[in-house]
Parts: sequence; C-alpha cells; structure tokens
Amino acid sequence: MRVEMADLLQTCVDENASDLHINVGVAPTLRVHGRMVPMDLPILTPDDTENLMKAITSEEHIQKTRQIGGSDFGFAFGNAARFRVSVFRSKGNFGLALRQIPNKLLTLEQIGLPPSVKDLLFRPRGLILVTGPTGSGKSTTLIAALYQVIDPTVNVLTIEEPVEYIIKGARQLKIGPKMGFEQSIRGILRHDPDIVLVGEMRDKITAETAIKLANTGHLVFSTLHTNDAPGAVARLYKMGIEPFLIAYAINIIVAQRLIRTLCKICKEPIEASEMEDLLKFGFSEEELKTHTIYRAVGCEKCNGGYKGRAAIHEALFFSKEIRNIILNAGEKVDESKIRDQAAKDGMWTLRRSGMERMMEGTTTLEEVISTTVEDE
Repeated sequence: MRVEMADLLQTCVDENASDLHINVGVAPTLRVHGRMVPMDLPILTPDDTENLMKAITSEEHIQKTRQIGGSDFGFAFGNAARFRVSVFRSKGNFGLALRQIPNKLLTLEQIGLPPSVKDLLFRPRGLILVTGPTGSGKSTTLIAALYQVIDPTVNVLTIEEPVEYIIKGARQLKIGPKMGFEQSIRGILRHDPDIVLVGEMRDKITAETAIKLANTGHLVFSTLHTNDAPGAVARLYKMGIEPFLIAYAINIIVAQRLIRTLCKICKEPIEASEMEDLLKFGFSEEELKTHTIYRAVGCEKCNGGYKGRAAIHEALFFSKEIRNIILNAGEKVDESKIRDQAAKDGMWTLRRSGMERMMEGTTTLEEVISTTVEDE
C-alpha cells in the first residue's frame, strides 16, 4: 500500500489535526488536540519519505535541503488549508513536520483575549508580544490582533520565515537564502511602514530591531518562546536588550497556552466529594456555589472526554511600576517581582485563566493542572 501525500493532508484537515509528522521507520502521525495519534498506515521507508516530500516541493529544493541539512517552507493545499513545513535530514533520511494553518481566521473574541488587550492595539506605536511554547497558537493570536488594525489608512509589512497566513492588506516578505533578516529590515524601512509584524524574535538582532522599530513610532507585533509573560522580560534581558528599551518599547506581553475542551455530549458535573480538591486549588466557596464544574467522561464522538482546544492567557500590561522594576534591574530581571506587581495591577495568571474556563464549563481541573504546572 503506497502512502500518498494528498491523502495524508486531507486526513489532517478532516481530523482538525494541528500537525502531521512524517519520519522513516514509523507510520505517519497526527497531533490532534495536543496528543500524538499514529495513523493506521504502513511504516515509512526512506524512499517513501522522499516521494512524499517530492509531492509538495521541487527537486531543486530537495537537493538544496540535502546540502544544508534542513529547510522551512509553506504551501497551500487547495482551498482547504495552508501548511508550514519544517524538513530536517538525519543519517541520510528526510523527516518532515507539517503544521496546518487554517484558512479560516479566528477573531480575538473567539480566541478569548481580554477586552482590555484590544484597546492597546490601537496605540500608534509600541510592541505587542505574544509568548508561549511551540504549538500554543501564538501565530493565530498574532494575526487575529493584526487584523484588528489593518485598514487602507496604514501601511502594513511583515517579515516571516516562512510565510504562514496570507494576510490581506499587508505586504509580506519571506526570509530565505536570497533575503536574510537584515536585508528584509532595510527593505521594510525604505517602504515607510506604519505597522510591522516580525514573525519571531529568534535572537538579539531580531529582538533589538523589533524593539527599536517600536521605539521609533511603529506599531510592532511579534512572538517569543517563553513559558509566561514575566519570563519574556527576562529572556529579552538575557539576550542583551537594554532595560530602557524593554521598559519603554513594550505595550503588553500576552502569554498563551492551549487546553483541551470538554465534549459537550458526554461531560458530567463533578461529584460532591471532589469539591475539597477545588477549594485547595484556589476556588472560593462562592464560585463553586454559583458555577458547575465538569469532568471528562468519554464517548464515541470524542477523544477520552475531550473535543477541540481553547486558549488561556495572562496579559502583562506595562504599568509605571512594571517599567520601574525593569529599569532598576541589576544583573538580572526579578521575574517574581514583576509577577507580584502584575498581580497587584490585576493580571490573571495562566492558571487563573484556566479556572475561568472551568467555571464556563469548558475544561477540567486535570487539564488546567497539566497545562499550567509551572504556576505551582
């Protein structure tokens, strides 16, 4: 039985999988609602993986990938979806990780961002930074935020590697062998932008450039890989970014995670004996009296009681007090101090955001604990 790339991609779309993994020695695997699910297909040989790769890119690109050991690119699968592909080569064999980029964009309301975040999007300058681990939906949130401010009166440009979403109303530059990051930045500045999206702050050069753009009258959107919002400040500091640039360039840092959501068909209210655990977790008696908390059951329509995912957030606003903590940092930024001040300013942690999802009847205690374990 020959495995065809078109069939794999269609299954990925039909199952609403976030990722498709193709590697030698195992069957193709999907990531569905955050969990890896092997497909009922033959184990792939080196020839299989190369043939699958040929179905989505050119022979010339494959030869370049052989030389440099890996590559990244994007492509459209008809009208169903776009895919971002990361290719690596190990022991002479190709391995592919394909991330599905849905054609239908979510709104900020559907994502569940706090309304106060939306207000900051309409400032004329500053940095909007979305953080989180790989696969936490950072790019989806970033593009939803960008669409809030795109209109014919502003000039919007993006620098990405590779281009994921096709953004209407923006000019998109792809970083690659022919155009590096520094060339892209120089090109963008010559085009007089009002709003700039930098796909990811990967190093000091990227971060410093994005922050300087934010400090020189541009509205900038970007992402960073950190576990939480205070951790993003510390990460930038460790990169070598000057404290005053961090303090005065950033409008807000939004940390995001994805949690599995309960199946609406089979979910059941928790038993009275479980209430004590919820009180220990941080719920008040009043919250438990006025809300129904559910548990996962499982049925033929879901995966162990869960179906779909939703986002939880913590939004770190740069108040005067937060800026002063950063400006007065010594050898390192005190993340605990930032977190304590943010809590005084009204910031919800990721865990508190998860608790709100539980009171909505969206998810479970077990899911919130596993997703926010570092909040303990």
